[in-house]
Amino acid sequence: MKLQQLRYFCAVVQTGSITNAACKLRVSQPALSTALKALEEELGGPLLEGKRGEMRPTLQGELFHAKAARILKECDAAKVEFKRCQGQRRIKVGVLSTIKLQCVTAFQRNLAQLQPDMDVALREGSVDNLLARLSDGSIDAAILALNMASSGVWIPILEEPIVLACRPDDGLAACTSVNVQQLSGRPFILRSHCERSRDAHDILTARGVLLNVVLKTNQDQRALEAVHSVMGITIAPVSLITNLSAIPLEDFGLTRTLGIHLSARIDQRLKNDMITASAAALIETMEVESKNTNTPTRRC
Repeated sequence: MKLQQLRYFCAVVQTGSITNAACKLRVSQPALSTALKALEEELGGPLLEGKRGEMRPTLQGELFHAKAARILKECDAAKVEFKRCQGQRRIKVGVLSTIKLQCVTAFQRNLAQLQPDMDVALREGSVDNLLARLSDGSIDAAILALNMASSGVWIPILEEPIVLACRPDDGLAACTSVNVQQLSGRPFILRSHCERSRDAHDILTARGVLLNVVLKTNQDQRALEAVHSVMGITIAPVSLITNLSAIPLEDFGLTRTLGIHLSARIDQRLKNDMITASAAALIETMEVESKNTNTPTRRC
């Protein structure tokens, strides 16, 4: 089955005759008739009925016409899209799921200013997932958090602490810092997907802290909403905390390093622009969130 045959058939249905269809398509009537006959033979039944000057689709022909018309419409749309995108480059960028959406949109905006002809497709995932995608070539770069050197071009941009998040009216909110022992027994929201959750668990276990987990979730928004709703406290990277108090944890010292991982397939100019775009986005997000986070006033 060929697209040309579908176009011939749809033209006959539209115009009502082989003569009119041949004229519209600027082909000879014998060529059009031969193509339709071959199509009917392939399908195993007639598509049209009536006299040569007045053709209409059979019952099966009507059903087939609806599908053929949709196929031709999709093909035409694909051609238009292809022509529109000619000259436009496309890059796939992975983004760590625990990086705020504001940072992602800022990166996209910054890169568009530096590379106006670049179409950016974003893919969210965990650290391991994004590194695997970089390795198999399904993405070209990734904005993520690493705490050690990795293969490829890893550009660290900034380091942010992982802190206690609580409501502003919580007794701990006025503290300049909190000892991890003070977390024992308190209702706690566990962010199960955090890339440093295992490290945090090991530190707290070593300090003898027993968490009273009242909610375990892999969604940052839900975890922070739970804190807002007086369900408990949580531990999170400071850039994720909005309209809550972010309190440093004594004897904890856990941080994450944010940066961008670039594939060797990217040319040097694009690498430089992506580093610039991601650095500006990360720094901008950190500055905005610091303004939205309550500042403690006393030591506890």
